[in-house]
Amino acid sequence: MNSRLKTMEEAAEYLNIPKSSLYKLCSKNELLYRKIGRNNRFTIEDLEEFIQRQKVKRTNEKEKINFRKVKIKL
Repeated sequence: MNSRLKTMEEAAEYLNIPKSSLYKLCSKNELLYRKIGRNNRFTIEDLEEFIQRQKVKRTNEKEKINFRKVKIKL
């Protein structure tokens, strides 16, 4: 089935995450979806946009956080 709108099961499989995690993403409004009746539906474009937002920037050695020494009086 190559429908334009994906079900919860299809979207979870597409993202390779459990359906419960997908429900959490929807409840936190971290993933766009369409409400059709009582069902959530997803477009491939919205799923791809979500994936792109999950990119993590790499830091090189010089950009790592430098910690200062702090004296603590007890």
